[in-house]
Amino acid sequence: MSDKAYKSILGSMDEIGIYREGGLPPFSRSYHKIDLKILRCSFWNVYYWQHETLMAPYWRIYWNDRSGASIRLKDNLFEMDSKSLFLIPPNTDYSTKMELNALRSDKNFLMGCSVNDEEKPTSSLHSLKHFFIHFTAGFPCDRLTPSIYQIPLNEEKESLLNNMKEKLSHPSKELDMQSVFSIRALINLLLIHIPENNWPEEIVDERIKRALDFIEKNFFNQISIGELAHMISMSENGFSRLFKKNTGSSPKDYLIERRLDHACNMLHHSNYSIEQIAALSGFCDRSYFSRMFIKKYSTGPAKFRKTAFIN
Repeated sequence: MSDKAYKSILGSMDEIGIYREGGLPPFSRSYHKIDLKILRCSFWNVYYWQHETLMAPYWRIYWNDRSGASIRLKDNLFEMDSKSLFLIPPNTDYSTKMELNALRSDKNFLMGCSVNDEEKPTSSLHSLKHFFIHFTAGFPCDRLTPSIYQIPLNEEKESLLNNMKEKLSHPSKELDMQSVFSIRALINLLLIHIPENNWPEEIVDERIKRALDFIEKNFFNQISIGELAHMISMSENGFSRLFKKNTGSSPKDYLIERRLDHACNMLHHSNYSIEQIAALSGFCDRSYFSRMFIKKYSTGPAKFRKTAFIN
């Protein structure tokens, strides 16, 4: 290339802001960190779906193939049908009701089976098909204000949904990569519907970001407030004040909350014993774990685990 042509290219690059002396300019735009983890995706025949209260530290997506079930959040009642998907943020305390069969006196009662399960309950019971996804999106996305979003089913979402229903209707221990990408695509399409102002503000203090990142990678180990403060060269009191200003929680409360979130996810999405889950979540023993769990959820870990199957 001639010197004249080279200088001409550099001049054009400079005009559009690409070339600068010393190389390319640093990127000034920052991007929110979204740590999307799929916990479960299932397709069930449901006969009873009664819950006085449902709350868990992960997102839920629901779709039913017919009317006959509803979700209630305080005074807001959402009638479910095949034309809508429902997106529910973590720690939303809502109730469910299904009226296809005679209502039971139980406050919490589930009956259902996978659509590919050969052993189905008696045919005298009416059922609906219930598709659901559980996932987490990481901090601060998982701290969205509790709510329920009813989102119309358009052609793009319906195509992804039908693909997943087809895959889940056949027995298989693992979903293929295309199915995993379809799940993630559906999640993204639904998250887009949440208004920008509803999302919690991102942490801007780099010191607190470092502390949160350390907690995320080590919450299952013993962590002291002094250790966190020393890591970012602050006094314990100064660190605690700055941490609460940025997160709304004290370091101790945040750490307990993170451990409980992890324990809840394991109770609903693993076969580990409660003792193992307590240890893997950073609690010193089952007794302390149970006390902290009941304090937040008003029920014990064993009872909480029973709500896992089709919720």
